[in-house]
Amino acid sequence: MRSRAHTAHARPLDGAGEFSLGLAREATGDPDGALEAFRQVVALEPSRASAHAHLASRRWSREQYTQAITEWQTAAAQQPDNVETALALARAYLKVGDRVHALAEYRRVLGLSPGLPEARQAVAHLEPKP
Repeated sequence: MRSRAHTAHARPLDGAGEFSLGLAREATGDPDGALEAFRQVVALEPSRASAHAHLASRRWSREQYTQAITEWQTAAAQQPDNVETALALARAYLKVGDRVHALAEYRRVLGLSPGLPEARQAVAHLEPKP
């Protein structure tokens, strides 16, 4: 029996290796390979927020919107002060037509980064008018 390291499809055995593999596959134009690597990271290290965020981006690009939003929600819960994740989640909600959650996320973004023009404009546009 051949060892795992010698098989043609050997994969890293830890989350850090899989994460690096996912980044490399993203950089070299292999979105399917990146998606699989980030899935592996999430399975190996479910508390790694950056893996959830990257997996969300890969899912979003494949039009797996519900799954992407779920991954961004997980990443945001794990790192509530991450502006980029909150912004990605706000944009995703807006794109799928969930204005209520989009507004809430854009408000959260403003709480984290008060001067961010995109968030200010989105809140102004999404807030109910009197």
